[in-house]
Amino acid sequence: MKFTLLFIVFAPMVFGDAFNFPTAGCVDEAGTTACLALADSAMAASCSTLCGCTDPFTCSQASDACLTGCVCVATQSYLNCVLSSCWNKVYSCEYQTLAVDAVNICPIAVPAGIPYFLSIPNQPGSCSCELSALWAATYAAPFSGLNCTTANPDAAASQRCACCAVEESISAYYDICNTVDPAYLPAAIKIPWGYYPQCESTLAGTDCTNLGFGLPAVNDSVLYSTLLPNGTATLSNQGGMLTSPPYGSTTAWYFLGSTGPATTATAAAYTAGNQGTQSTQGTQGTQSTQGTERAQSTQGSTGSGSKTESGSPSSTSSGATSEAAKVKGAAILFLVTLGLCLTRV
Repeated sequence: MKFTLLFIVFAPMVFGDAFNFPTAGCVDEAGTTACLALADSAMAASCSTLCGCTDPFTCSQASDACLTGCVCVATQSYLNCVLSSCWNKVYSCEYQTLAVDAVNICPIAVPAGIPYFLSIPNQPGSCSCELSALWAATYAAPFSGLNCTTANPDAAASQRCACCAVEESISAYYDICNTVDPAYLPAAIKIPWGYYPQCESTLAGTDCTNLGFGLPAVNDSVLYSTLLPNGTATLSNQGGMLTSPPYGSTTAWYFLGSTGPATTATAAAYTAGNQGTQSTQGTQGTQSTQGTERAQSTQGSTGSGSKTESGSPSSTSSGATSEAAKVKGAAILFLVTLGLCLTRV
């Protein structure tokens, strides 16, 4: 059966993902809740005016004005609420998920313009997985496939290109986030597990590095042509809590890049004892995993930390994420985001 590059249409926007940022534990929980509610109201009004609907997650994108005035403005507002009133969680899984969803739902956004989209590992309350790095690497993989196909247009080479793009995407998971069960990753992170069975024989006889594929990190990054055991952990935040805003009292940031309007976040005051405990986050949507040793479909509820499963049990984790892997994730994000900035603005 002819294999196509259909997986390359990983939807760049996830309109089914509602932003559901947990305010518990924020430095100013009431302020965060009020800010998000205000952003919701403003979003409904602008969407009604520009798009003829009230919810950007169900609106069709009728025009650029609809996209920028409703969808992009809304996601920018959500992010600024957290940066201002919940700055103590900017390294958390919840914030990284919010940021990844924001660039997914607003395709003209520039990831490098979002504060802390490039997460710093081992900070107080930082996420157990470099979600932004994983998103960037899996987002870039289909474009690697398209570039390869353009340079190698014959059918056999095109199939190798498509399969190498699958390999690159799956390898990013193994390289960056291998301790976490894929079911708990945000739905915006698209890993094409279901295409691997169609590619297994092709990859067995293909050196994808010779076709220009690879993870743009450090020398020990590896492309895996066979499936490894998946992680089994949920997303979780490390211990500790920021007690001062990492950006000072205010910061200006540029959701649409340096040519777009600036947004200013003003840090809420810190009061000891107001923050409670950091939460553990579950899946934001559905991830399907399929390999030679198992066929598993997993689906969880937004932010609940739970999932339902069908099929045979998944394999065990390959081990804890090493310090080198965290540094590697940061390097991947920097280099891939640089490329995204050049293509998205």
